[in-house]
Amino acid sequence: TCSRPSACTMVVCVLVLVIVASLVMVMYLLPGCTFTRLGDGQAHDVTVLEYKPRQQIAVKFPEELKTGQQCVLIFDYSANLSHTYDGFYNSSYTDKDGNKRYISIVIFV
Repeated sequence: TCSRPSACTMVVCVLVLVIVASLVMVMYLLPGCTFTRLGDGQAHDVTVLEYKPRQQIAVKFPEELKTGQQCVLIFDYSANLSHTYDGFYNSSYTDKDGNKRYISIVIFV
């Protein structure tokens, strides 16, 4: 017969499941992201790390970028439109002809 697992064993198992679930979310649910060196024309994968509490991401390149080197960073981004100035939000402006134009904005700093 099998004995009942100890409380310590249960805590360790739950911790392992949480870590595995977190890794799966980071690897498969973050936006796709690539960069291309100008003149190279080839897309290179990058690693994207996300810190949700501060709505931050970090992009880790597969190689060191050189000073003065020009690159293009492209990534897929989606979000719900916010009605506050937080995240992905609506805004408007008046063009040179006096027409009010509406746009959606996200600020990447």
